Amino acid sequence: MFFKLAGPLCLLSLLLFACSKKVEEKKEMLVSVGGDKVSVEEFQKSYASASRETARFPANRETALKLKAAFLNQLIEEMLILHEAERLGLFVGKEEVDAAIADVKKDYADEKTFAQMLINEYINFDRWREKVKKRLLIEKVILHSVSSQINITDEDIQSYYDKNIEEFRGDEQVRARQILVKEEVDALEARDRILSGEDFAAVAREVSMSPDKREGGDLGYFSRGVMPPEFDAVVFELEKGLLSDVISSPYGYHLFLVEDHDDARDYSLEEMKGKIEEHLRRDWEEYLYAKWMEGLKKDTKIDVNEEALKRSIAVR
Repeated sequence: MFFKLAGPLCLLSLLLFACSKKVEEKKEMLVSVGGDKVSVEEFQKSYASASRETARFPANRETALKLKAAFLNQLIEEMLILHEAERLGLFVGKEEVDAAIADVKKDYADEKTFAQMLINEYINFDRWREKVKKRLLIEKVILHSVSSQINITDEDIQSYYDKNIEEFRGDEQVRARQILVKEEVDALEARDRILSGEDFAAVAREVSMSPDKREGGDLGYFSRGVMPPEFDAVVFELEKGLLSDVISSPYGYHLFLVEDHDDARDYSLEEMKGKIEEHLRRDWEEYLYAKWMEGLKKDTKIDVNEEALKRSIAVR
């Protein structure tokens, strides 16, 4: 939601679930993990919140069941990781949470814009802070139990480069950000704000209606032909660091900012070393995380109320 996480951390949604040793008698239990229980009601609230964030509202029962089952698995994994944090004696201090929140706030123009983000996410500050704290704790446990076990050597990087040399023969690429709005007047207003000194990413998070708004409109690197023609016609001709005019397309009105422009060429090992190491580390993290999680699940008593899960599909 607010952190760019690599490897297995990307798999976790941070549901902000409420669990306890006992579920009130009037509330039906959905899952129990090591004695901690989550009710159907709490699960539904978390699922609805995550669906709003990802805009994933399934159209049919079969798809809904698959999504809820995957979501439940994420919930179970988060509960297992938090149990592991307790076993290892790991915790997150107030200073760590404060620092993480301050880092997030840097992406917003002011406190008002930050507060509006919380409103848009249907969450108050205290619950959001708790969400940040849990995510930091999950990150700390995975770093301790998974990431710290990985050692990528120069020989590993050289071997990957030699075996995958075609990957490093690059087309012309740009890295760009966009803002997409429905009305031209809104695009013009956003452009004026940026030209007046406001950060493009902060304005994108506030006004853009494109899914990439959460990343400040970051489209990443892409070659010609990947994006719509209207995009290519602008971004591949735009000088690095300059803001585009307002561009009309079938999607609405756009603003673009090119942050990097790479010509077509072969990339050397030295240039790609960091990206190769990141790729190898991510692969190892995913592999070791899966093995580690398999062990946690095997060693922990987990009960799922399958009938309650199926009945919950009817509730959106």
